[in-house]
Amino acid sequence: EFQWAKDDDDDDGDEDEEDEEDYFSGNAMRASTMVGGARSPSNGDRGSFENSGSDSKGKQDVEAKLRFEKEMVETLHRGMKNNLDVDAIVLEAGSLKLTHHAILQEYYAAVFHAFFSLTEPPPKEGKKAETRTLLSLKKLLQSWKPVVAKFAKSTDDQKLMLEGLTVCCERYSAYLELVSFTLDQLYEHEILEEDAALDWEDETQNKEILKRAEEFLTFLKEASEEEDDDED
Repeated sequence: EFQWAKDDDDDDGDEDEEDEEDYFSGNAMRASTMVGGARSPSNGDRGSFENSGSDSKGKQDVEAKLRFEKEMVETLHRGMKNNLDVDAIVLEAGSLKLTHHAILQEYYAAVFHAFFSLTEPPPKEGKKAETRTLLSLKKLLQSWKPVVAKFAKSTDDQKLMLEGLTVCCERYSAYLELVSFTLDQLYEHEILEEDAALDWEDETQNKEILKRAEEFLTFLKEASEEEDDDED
């Protein structure tokens, strides 16, 4: 795991602090309402917002995806807030995916949105994430790893997981600040394999998210080169 560091001098202090109940309820509302102003994903993200808003069918598809995201986020937030049984929430999330006929990219877009929207303090667009934000994300991923790992068994599935991460960040651009750290954590928890990450790098057309993932991808390549040298 490579080192993440940020000077505490960049913190915003204690302004706008909320108690726990307001924090969760506020973020749940943000999870269900901020989708409306989101950008549509690039053409490289298969299955995401295709023909969104261009005709009646496209509008219905978008609405269906947003209903799924809303229900997923509410389900995961309920589990996280009330410290419910992780396996039970994983089953419920899987059932929602089946009920909504959601593709893997949409499942993971909702999952990452649920995690990212509960980080404290929340990330701000264009500003490097605070250490406290990264630590809160790390704790969430540790506690709720099965939700992420559920459908990420094969290399292809892991690539779709990263496409879901891409969709999530295109809908909520402030989350771009969490991309590299998230990839590192997925790798450390053995949810993401090197081959899947590097294949995704070659295939994705989203230059902005690749820019944010560059530190992690460079780490992977350098680690691989060191292993090759050791074998020689």
